[in-house]
Amino acid sequence: MLPIRGRRGPVTATGPVEAARAAAALHEAGVAVTLERRAGATTRVGAAAVAVEDLRTLLAALGQQTAPRSPDVVLLLPALVTPLATDALPAGHVRSDAVVLDRAQQVCRAARNAGVGVTVDTDDRLPVDRALGILRDLRKDFPETGVVVRAGLHRAEADCRGLAHEGSRVRLLRGGLPHRAHPTDGSAPGPGGRGGPADRTHAAYRSGLEADRSFVRCLRVLMAGQGTPEVDATDELLLRVTRALAGRHARAAGSYELLVAGRDLARADALAADGECVRAVLRWGRRASRPPETLAAALGRAVDGALGRARVRALDLRDRAAELAERRPHGAHRSGGRAGPAGPADRPADRRTRS
Repeated sequence: MLPIRGRRGPVTATGPVEAARAAAALHEAGVAVTLERRAGATTRVGAAAVAVEDLRTLLAALGQQTAPRSPDVVLLLPALVTPLATDALPAGHVRSDAVVLDRAQQVCRAARNAGVGVTVDTDDRLPVDRALGILRDLRKDFPETGVVVRAGLHRAEADCRGLAHEGSRVRLLRGGLPHRAHPTDGSAPGPGGRGGPADRTHAAYRSGLEADRSFVRCLRVLMAGQGTPEVDATDELLLRVTRALAGRHARAAGSYELLVAGRDLARADALAADGECVRAVLRWGRRASRPPETLAAALGRAVDGALGRARVRALDLRDRAAELAERRPHGAHRSGGRAGPAGPADRPADRRTRS
């Protein structure tokens, strides 16, 4: 039984058949879907083959469905191989790009036959430079292949500039790369504190505010470019910025997409009613175990995210206040300072006057 509780309930699935059924339910409701398979840190022999077979099963089922727009699947490149430890790489990191490319081509071929799009993604097991190299090779035969860019990385804006060309589909997400690799060989942590050689290309912003500013810079590049941006629309402030930039660059409906969580169908309805092109993200597959995280690291990550969001909203409120101040009559301002109650320095004089 699928955990779908009506039109606006949560939509989840554990296997490829269930995922296809959940996608069909969304398609019947007029919502386009992108399906993302959950993946965790594992070096289990045969896990990669299972991942590829699951994707083939899902693609075959999706090919039988009628959808408002072509469905899309996220292809996590490091999940296509079973990483092994070597002298050069810690356990969990990908060795062979050729193997990844070969299996990615198999998935893209099956997806094209089924009329389904593919968007490639990576994590900290495969450096971004290598993932983009695999993307370039994939696009030689499958130019419709999209790619995920994570705005939380320092390199994100430069990557967007290189990808914002005609026919290029770029999915812009918040945050940095997911942490999957297990540095079980005892190697020292890298610059980001996560270990492994991939960290040099995975440097991320420490502040949520800096990451959101990077998101806006990337968004400007993509909206001004010739490609098709697919934009994370889960944050209300960044959603308003997205729609404003789309208007500034005269983006027609369908020349970009907004991504919403599969469980947030009310938001999808509201955006679609406003004429936006919306796609729901449906995550499927069982949650894999993740590397243990210290309490300090977990609290630090949560506090940093909360402070970053608070700073962004504070800036938004400040901008609104500045707009209101500009609209006030000139006489409403006190000369030499802001209008408002007397400050602490004024109150002693008032008390002396009364005495």
